[in-house]
Amino acid sequence: MKGMSKREDRQKKEAPPFERIQIESAPKIKDRRPIKGAIKKEEPMNYLGVDCHKRKSFLTAMDSGGAVMGRWSIRNDGKELDRIFDKLGNNFKAVLEASSTWPVMYDLLDERVNEVILAHPLKVKAIAEAKIKNDKIDSEVLAHLLRADLIPEAYAPSKETRYKKCYLRYRSSLVQMQTMVKNRVHAVLMRNHVSIEEQDAISDLFGTKGREYLAGVQLGGSDNEMLMGYLDLLDFLANKIKLADKRIKEIIKEDELIRLLLTMPGIGPVFAPLIRYEVDRIDRFRNCGKFLCYCALVPGLFSSADISRTTGIIKQGNKYLKWAFLEAVTPATRTSVPLRAFYGRIYNKHGHHAARVATARKLAKIAYHILKDRKPFKEELIKEQN
Repeated sequence: MKGMSKREDRQKKEAPPFERIQIESAPKIKDRRPIKGAIKKEEPMNYLGVDCHKRKSFLTAMDSGGAVMGRWSIRNDGKELDRIFDKLGNNFKAVLEASSTWPVMYDLLDERVNEVILAHPLKVKAIAEAKIKNDKIDSEVLAHLLRADLIPEAYAPSKETRYKKCYLRYRSSLVQMQTMVKNRVHAVLMRNHVSIEEQDAISDLFGTKGREYLAGVQLGGSDNEMLMGYLDLLDFLANKIKLADKRIKEIIKEDELIRLLLTMPGIGPVFAPLIRYEVDRIDRFRNCGKFLCYCALVPGLFSSADISRTTGIIKQGNKYLKWAFLEAVTPATRTSVPLRAFYGRIYNKHGHHAARVATARKLAKIAYHILKDRKPFKEELIKEQN
């Protein structure tokens, strides 16, 4: 052939015929079918911001690029959520702020989307505060923050834990109402210049002898009717508290951590389950200091340039844990000699209030280590937390 040397021509003729056939007859690949076991490309995640209220909620759906897919104002009902997800699919992450009404919407979303995140409202406000505020803007801001992974999360306990925690709070509210009614009884007696200090045999106004005395007291005007009404209300509340205590005893039997907390001084069958379910998972706190902040038992700090000073104990935190540890101080100092000595040292320097808070803080530290290590109380824990 022209343009080809004799050597090249000879090599072509000497080549085996099957090689030429293999090259010439190689089929052209028209379509590329997926190989079995190959990794499929994941669908892009969508995001849902929910501004939740008592009866209605405002929802804003957003794709991964930040484009709004839709906005809806719906009743807090699963059927209306189903109609939305039937159109858009269930490949969603949802976010809503922690409020008094979050559990219902949280549970409805948890059954329908990939993940639900509970946002801390104060921290969200610090990140994305706006002058113009309405449901539409709030839900869209939440969706944007979720898409950018900037949501400051709040802890969302399980449904079972929430039920038990609410029941223990219910029992605490009954005691608070009982105390309020007793104070009203004292106010009625004081208004009529009735003093039980003159009755030597009565040590407790609401005990057996005290109730007998109150039943025979004659007051002026409508105060006698008011007194009897308050006493009837006290009987009603006492009955409800007894029923709640029976249910709490069943909760104590089921939980090992409650039995460990019961070994602490000052912590009885009311405070132990309350602390257990208000804390829930102790591993959600990175260290003991974070736990004390959650209990609102640490002082605040004001610092600017060369000026630095501490303030009173912080307001933000779990008020039930704060109340439980503060109330446990009195029985704890009666039963534990080291705690009584610790309380006395602070009392001599700074007074009752500072000593009470410091002792409550020490009890909270002990509770943290008991829950973390899952070991009963020992006197060495008091010395270790000095």
